[in-house]
Order: sequence, then structure tokens, then C-alpha cells
Amino acid sequence: MLLLLFQVGAWRYALDARQVVSVVSPRLMREQPNATGQQAVVGYFQRIGDATMVSVIDLSQLLMGHPSPRHFGTRVMLVKDQCDRLWGLMATSMVETLTIDEALWNKAETFQDRNSGHPYVQQVLMQEHSLLHGLAIDRVFTQINPPTQS
Repeated sequence: MLLLLFQVGAWRYALDARQVVSVVSPRLMREQPNATGQQAVVGYFQRIGDATMVSVIDLSQLLMGHPSPRHFGTRVMLVKDQCDRLWGLMATSMVETLTIDEALWNKAETFQDRNSGHPYVQQVLMQEHSLLHGLAIDRVFTQINPPTQS
């Protein structure tokens, strides 16, 4: 299986590439004019070729409380939520992929406790002398767009 690797703070993260629609430059993004320091949705862009508006979540803002640095490796990956809506997830050092045995990735230590201080980590795997954290994007979407109470 192919993983897209990226960085948030000092942590290395991975996401199954099958969950990624595409990767784009943050230069296409328009900053959210009313965004405060606490908001993770930092901007939006219109997808080229259609009229789809895509909100962009800054993973550094969400996970670390400060914006992603804007440099060459900062990218926005387009992913879909459970309702098939398109979102952008911005992170740094998004310039690398890793091919890994799917069984090994699925056997990685899983994090089930969302109150552990690492609510967006789905699994952790030791890879080349560092930890690789699997991003639980369903938890990201739940945080940004919480379910309505009936």
C-alpha cells in the first residue's frame, strides 16, 4: 500500500494514498478573512474545472495550535469526508511517499482513546528509527464539522 507522508510539528504523519484525491499548492487557496487563531479552517479555493468550493483545514493549527509554516513542502491534500464532501488538509513536508505492506500497517498499534491527548492518531508504527503516525481523518472531520444533536 502507498502512504502519503507529511509533517505536523515534530511528528511524522501518514495517510493511505487511496484516501487522497489529489495534492495541490496552497497558493491556490484564498485566506479565510474572518479566521481567528483558534480556527483550523483557514481558507478555501475553487477546484479547477468545476465549481466545487473546497475548505482548507490547517492540520498544524488543528493539532498544534499554530499555523503551518509556508514553504516549498507545504501542500494541501484533497480528501473526501464520510458524506463525500471534498476538503483540503494543509501540512508541511508533503513531498514523500512510502510503500509499505498493508498487513504491517493494519497491525500497527492502534489508538482508540480519543481523549488520550492524540485524538487524531489512528495508529503508530516505528519506521526507520522514527515514529510514523496514521492520521484519523474521520476524527478531523468530526472535530471541524461535529454531528448535530437530535
